[in-house]
Amino acid sequence: TYTDANGCTDSSTSSLFVDDCSGIATMANISGVSIFPNPFTEQTNVLILAIYENSQFVLRDVFGREVRKVNIPIGSTRFLLKGEDLAKGIYFYELNKDGSKLFAGKLILQ
Repeated sequence: TYTDANGCTDSSTSSLFVDDCSGIATMANISGVSIFPNPFTEQTNVLILAIYENSQFVLRDVFGREVRKVNIPIGSTRFLLKGEDLAKGIYFYELNKDGSKLFAGKLILQ
């Protein structure tokens, strides 16, 4: 609760949830997506560290425009991303499932 100099009072609450994580396996899955090599020149491997049904890999340019969308087939955890029709630069990727962003990161095309 806070009261300012004019006598106005307000309060706010927030909750913090901590999920216990134990072991190296749990920590290794925090990123969820591994891309190698990164930076890349012609093509790069995208490895999804778990199976997510109905998921999409979305690549955006620095202005947030969607430049590539890959629907991940059920049971698939790896695909090859080709940069042949993309300009050199920085891109941002996200792994989405049912409209929710699961993971995000940065990708560099040289």
